[in-house]
Amino acid sequence: MGKEKAKRDGAFAPPNTHQPRRAKRSVTCNTWGMDNTQPTLARWTLGEALRRLRQAKGISRTEAAEAIGYGRHTIRRIEEGLQSTKPPVVKDLCDLYGAPPEQRSELCRMALEGGKRGWWESHKKGVKPKWKMFAEAEQDASIIRTWEPEYIPGLVQVPEYFQALQSTSIDYDAELAEMSREFRFTRQELLWNRDPLPQMSMLIGESALRYLTNLPDVQSLQLQRLREVTKLPTIDVRVVTSLHSAMTGAFTILTPAHKAKGTFVYMDALDGCRYVEDHDIVSTYQQTFDAVHKAASPIEEYIP
Repeated sequence: MGKEKAKRDGAFAPPNTHQPRRAKRSVTCNTWGMDNTQPTLARWTLGEALRRLRQAKGISRTEAAEAIGYGRHTIRRIEEGLQSTKPPVVKDLCDLYGAPPEQRSELCRMALEGGKRGWWESHKKGVKPKWKMFAEAEQDASIIRTWEPEYIPGLVQVPEYFQALQSTSIDYDAELAEMSREFRFTRQELLWNRDPLPQMSMLIGESALRYLTNLPDVQSLQLQRLREVTKLPTIDVRVVTSLHSAMTGAFTILTPAHKAKGTFVYMDALDGCRYVEDHDIVSTYQQTFDAVHKAASPIEEYIP
């Protein structure tokens, strides 16, 4: 049965069978115009647009702050997307910077969006501070490309696998671990309930699958989840089994649904995370991903 027919006949549901219990800056954001902008994205976008307008006028942060009666550090926090601001403040800054009417209207709309609560707010104790932008962008993406050399990608992890991963943490905290699990599976549920689903391509290192042999109870559940997702028409999962050009580490490339927004690369690390949106650097990651994808084996051949 082909993937299209399987989905049309309802042969399997989105892979969300395990429901959760309820209860030096690298980013250079583009001015992303869109409807229903997620709040963190809206703040980052608004801040970057205001920074560019200010610099184009040759105005310092101190001068901008004095002109509208705010502190210099407040201007910095707004520009870096660290805090929301209100439309009247944005209007005053646009007046000062000479922003055209259309852009002024769009920036005021972003100020309204930026003041809303993100879907992750109720899970924020289980979320890295700078991970919020990725969590929101993922829900809007039309294309998601992920390379994970050591882990099963987060969007297809079963709870038992994620819990096993958490148990290896050097600073394991049971309460935070539970919050993190709730966040992880809310994130999964939101994405897998999207209609249509985004185009998703996942590259998994062979070692990530080998590690499962030491967890027989988890292995069967996790492999079943991978079999389920590969039957969906927009999902491609491959296994990397040889030397390749992406051996420096994991990364995810997100392409937003709206053309006005730019593709960016996200990289996680023990001490935080990094976002890259420079066109040439993003292009290098895309070419690298394509090269590794071409050499990788479909997961159906690896786990029949």
